[in-house]
Amino acid sequence: MPTLTTSKPVTIHEVKVSNINYFDYLTILLPVIIPIITFRLGYTYNRREEKRKETERFKEVKIYFLTLAKFLAEILDEQAKVIQDATAMVELMTDNNISAGIYPELNTKRIKAIPDLDLYKIFIAGTKNSVDYNTRMLNKLSSALDSIDSIKIQLEQNNAELIKEILLYIEIYNNIYNLIANENAQIIKQGSLRTILNDTEYFELNRILTVCSKEMSDKVKDENIPVTDITKRYNFFIKPLYERTRHINETKSTLDMLNNIHELNFNYQNFILVKNMAISKLSDLETNCKNVSKEVKAIYDNLTA
Repeated sequence: MPTLTTSKPVTIHEVKVSNINYFDYLTILLPVIIPIITFRLGYTYNRREEKRKETERFKEVKIYFLTLAKFLAEILDEQAKVIQDATAMVELMTDNNISAGIYPELNTKRIKAIPDLDLYKIFIAGTKNSVDYNTRMLNKLSSALDSIDSIKIQLEQNNAELIKEILLYIEIYNNIYNLIANENAQIIKQGSLRTILNDTEYFELNRILTVCSKEMSDKVKDENIPVTDITKRYNFFIKPLYERTRHINETKSTLDMLNNIHELNFNYQNFILVKNMAISKLSDLETNCKNVSKEVKAIYDNLTA
């Protein structure tokens, strides 16, 4: 009878794993990891470097802006003084080349060339004041720059118009004065001495004209009055001539000369209106310069507080 045999129980044997070779893994991973790390380090460095450069650039832009703003406020004050002096000269009217000089430095181009984003940072992010307050200050800057450009344009126009009117007045004055002299000489040349002497109106007019001409000639010589001194020439000649001849009746001999004397006086009175308008404009421009200077100073003080 066969003998039954039993098999040995099956057991799970522990599997032994061989030691991992880390060097081999590193040789595989390093070529991948190093570029990533290098890129990350380079990216971080570049970002920091860009931020550092941007911080330095913005710092320089802010200093540049503040320097321009402070200088612009000072130039506005100087421009106001120039306009004030020019106004005094127009009041006296002793020269035909009267104009309010314009400082070349009164220029907004450099400030306007600063990028809007930089200006925003300077005003909005650069101070401790509220955003609303800083926004108003930024708007005031824009308004101030526009005002400065307008002041320059108005000054140039006022200067040109005033000089044009002065030259026109002098031209009319010379023409009328020559007409009076020529008409008087023509009457004397064409008429007989008896006729002239019998025309008492003309005789009186001729006497006054001679006296006034001599008085003006003497004063011009004594006081060294230039041809362009409009005020003194009026006071020394036109005014006394006009006032002294107002009682003279119009005759055939006196009509044209009296009309021309009246025209001389009218021309001067009309010029006075033009002069006063120019003075008023200059006064307004002087005030504008001072006001804009205060605005720019306030902006500067706000940003440097």
